[in-house]
Amino acid sequence: ESRLEKMSRDMEAVYQSKVTEKLQKLEESKQNVFKTQETYRLSIQQEEERLQSKRDEFERSKREWEESLTKTGFADHIGSLTKTAKKGLF
Repeated sequence: ESRLEKMSRDMEAVYQSKVTEKLQKLEESKQNVFKTQETYRLSIQQEEERLQSKRDEFERSKREWEESLTKTGFADHIGSLTKTAKKGLF
């Protein structure tokens, strides 16, 4: 029975080492997923900031353009050009 017990202990040791190895690989995989997730999050955050900056710049340019039209008197003329003619009776 000593030989059987030794084989059992050896098999248990192999099993434990494989479990430990699998758990280590799982933890490494988990860390890689977290790292990738953080990279994507930062990338999205930078893209949002870039888009917000462009949006702000566009709004500022639009305001300046509208103010320049108002100062030159073209705003009324442009407003009448952009209105579409109504079709039908009403």
